[in-house]
Order: sequence, then C-alpha cells, then structure tokens
Amino acid sequence: MKKTDISPEQNTKLHDEIASPNPEHENLLFELFQTKIFLTKSELQRVEYVTLIKEYEQKVIALESQNQQLLSENKCLKEILSGKFDNQQVRIECITTIAQKERKKTNHLSRYYQVS
Repeated sequence: MKKTDISPEQNTKLHDEIASPNPEHENLLFELFQTKIFLTKSELQRVEYVTLIKEYEQKVIALESQNQQLLSENKCLKEILSGKFDNQQVRIECITTIAQKERKKTNHLSRYYQVS
C-alpha cells in the first residue's frame, strides 16, 4: 500500500464524516454566514456615511462662503455708517430722525396701553 492510499476503514470513516455533517462545523458555517451579512451591512452603512459626510462638507463650504460675503457686507456698511457721522449736520439730522421715530413709537404704544 502506498502512503497516499487509504484503507477501506479510513475510506468508510471519511465517507461517514462527509455524509453526516458535524454540528460544530455547521455552527461555524452559520457564524461565518452571519459575519458575511454583518460585514456587507457595515460596508453599505459606511458608504452611506461617506456620502452624508461629503454632503455636509459641501454645506459647510457654502455656509463659510455666505459668512464671508456677510462679513464683507457688514464691513462696507460700517464704513458707510462711520463716514456718515463725520459731518456734524448729518449727525444732527440722524438724531432728529431717531427722536421722531421714538416719539411715534411712544405715541403708538401709549394709545395701545391707554386705560379707559
């Protein structure tokens, strides 16, 4: 008999092992199957998260751009406003306008809260 040949008893034993699966092997195969499913779901979730992150990065870029634009507008308005008060006549006119608006607001509120 050669070293690679198997005896009839070994052949029968091997045949029996193949024909009747080992419960431990079946459990391992089931665990392997569950792990494959888990990994597939995890990969799909990872792809979804990457997509969400990219969307949020684009939103952040857009908001940063909008913020820069608003800061620039604010700076221009500050310059206009500070230049406006360089002239004493303009300051007096602004104070008069503010006082008139305050008076109108006060009159409106006093009529609203007037007790009968």
